[in-house]
Amino acid sequence: MGEPPETTPSESQESAGRSIGSLLGPFGARKDIDGRFTSLQVWLKVAVIVIYIVIATVWFPSWLMKPNSLAVIRDLYSGLMSADTWSTILSLIVSGVWFVALAVGLGAMRVAQQHRYL
Repeated sequence: MGEPPETTPSESQESAGRSIGSLLGPFGARKDIDGRFTSLQVWLKVAVIVIYIVIATVWFPSWLMKPNSLAVIRDLYSGLMSADTWSTILSLIVSGVWFVALAVGLGAMRVAQQHRYL
């Protein structure tokens, strides 16, 4: 008597999803039984996706390509490499950041889709 009822892993995932969804308000609302969202939900979700893609895959890598963005690393190894080598390394760093940002965004959208948030 007084013991909490046992829950299955799927029930605990659903309750976690509901708590996250209620925390996000209209943005986190799931599809209804008919598989539809309201117009406000759709526009909010599109805005978040577009803002993430612009910031994570356009603005941030572009900012990293500026000459002074990674100046500490460049100055630390300035005696070991030429400007051409540094330019190549900077391009590889920025390409890696871009790829990781894109992969995180796509992975997050896939998880949201599996939980019926998209």
